[in-house]
Amino acid sequence: MFWAAVAATVAVLTLWAIGGAWGRPAFRHEGRTVSEWLESLEGASTSEPARGAELAFRHMGLGAVPGLATVLRERPWSLRVRIREAWHRWLGGGRRVPTYEDRQARALRALVNAVPSPAAELSPLVPDLRYHLVERSEILAALTLSRAGSDGLACLTNLVDSADAKIRDFAGFALTSSPEVRAHPGVKSALTAAALSQAEPSESDPMLRSRLLLYLSLFEPDQDSGILVPMALAALESTNGQVRRSAVELIGHHRADPRSDPALHRALKDDEPTVIATAQRLLGSPGIQSTPSK
Repeated sequence: MFWAAVAATVAVLTLWAIGGAWGRPAFRHEGRTVSEWLESLEGASTSEPARGAELAFRHMGLGAVPGLATVLRERPWSLRVRIREAWHRWLGGGRRVPTYEDRQARALRALVNAVPSPAAELSPLVPDLRYHLVERSEILAALTLSRAGSDGLACLTNLVDSADAKIRDFAGFALTSSPEVRAHPGVKSALTAAALSQAEPSESDPMLRSRLLLYLSLFEPDQDSGILVPMALAALESTNGQVRRSAVELIGHHRADPRSDPALHRALKDDEPTVIATAQRLLGSPGIQSTPSK
């Protein structure tokens, strides 16, 4: 009796781990569940994903969110994940199944395709998306957070100023991913504060400083020119060529400021070719060495 009970318990746990949710019908698109479409999303970690599956998730839209949320709430240490992976490793009959990491990457790619614009239904997923961004460095989690309403944007504006360099970069990218996001109150000020924190003499990560300056150049000029132009002018003194190039890009988006054109002309004498090319493009004279303003 004891071993029969053990066997029954193991069988139930295995069915729970490898099966879907019980008690409610699974959402289907063209006869296939979200999990089945997820398995066909081959190449989720490569540059050549299955286009058919991506299109399917676009057609599913918000209907796919509950199923994808179930996947994204999994954690590598959970009993369900361990049982499922052990089952497929030992008794799965050799059928290739996604690992935990690949399964999560596929779910994020599917979610980006299913929800291409802000949707309130994503707000409950903010803690899970933050986990995948911070703990697994998934840039698609950052992109999806930018579509998760005020809660998602609050998460990103916090991370852009407090996480490690890679996560701050991903958060900055997501905060400039669309006009709707860039127009949200607090986004530009959060990026400005993050860029100011990287200014010399405490420039701890030149590449992060460069990226933040570049992100700020995507915003339309406004009353912040009085802050951004001096910050960009200071960045032109950096010893890092990428920082100087991004500074020129930012200055070039504030041409109404009287300090802009003289700075662009000075950049034409820079030692870094990309800095010179950027200044030439912004001055509207590619390939021509303009005379610097006095």
